[in-house]
Amino acid sequence: WLQLSNDAQAFSRQYFDGGPFCDLKIFDVLNRRLTMSANVQYGNSTPIAYSNLFKHNSSLTINANRGTSGIDGSLSTAAGAAFANKKLTVCVLGDISFFYDSNALWNNYLSPKLRIIVINNNGGNIFRLIDGPNKVADFEQFFETKHQLTAKHLATMYGLPYYFCAAQDELEQTLDSFLSSKKGEAAILEIKTDGKRSADIYKQYFKFLEKNK
Repeated sequence: WLQLSNDAQAFSRQYFDGGPFCDLKIFDVLNRRLTMSANVQYGNSTPIAYSNLFKHNSSLTINANRGTSGIDGSLSTAAGAAFANKKLTVCVLGDISFFYDSNALWNNYLSPKLRIIVINNNGGNIFRLIDGPNKVADFEQFFETKHQLTAKHLATMYGLPYYFCAAQDELEQTLDSFLSSKKGEAAILEIKTDGKRSADIYKQYFKFLEKNK
């Protein structure tokens, strides 16, 4: 079992290092760069599914908001955790989860230790990863909830520092300054990806492992 696990890690690294920027690459970068003692709060659905593909640094505390109603309260949970534990709390969630619960930012006690990473692929990408919904007519309208929204205006409204990335090199260069921001406020990092491409690469990853088992 250990040998199989080591082989899977080696093949995974080979796969992660190639290909275009996508959701999977984001989690690979985060897994390599989140090495400080911090509380990581993963959003529901796609983020926690991606995070489970990686072995996290032992200094991290990992939590996820897995409610019976899906994305309900993901950002609020992270805001509460940051307030309660008084240490760096990194919330990683999708765009729909973020917009759905954006009232969590309307908060007189928002911790300056809170860092919010929004993966914006213009819809609920989890429905592209599972069989069934993507075969339904009007999939993008009723399941994926396509949109062209951005977190930038919400950050402005609530007076929060805002960072934006749309490529791996940008993410690598921005992450440290975002996490260590000394502006005395919570901060938002929005990462733009292609939802269709990300779903395809995710599915190809498992085919790649199957082929090389």
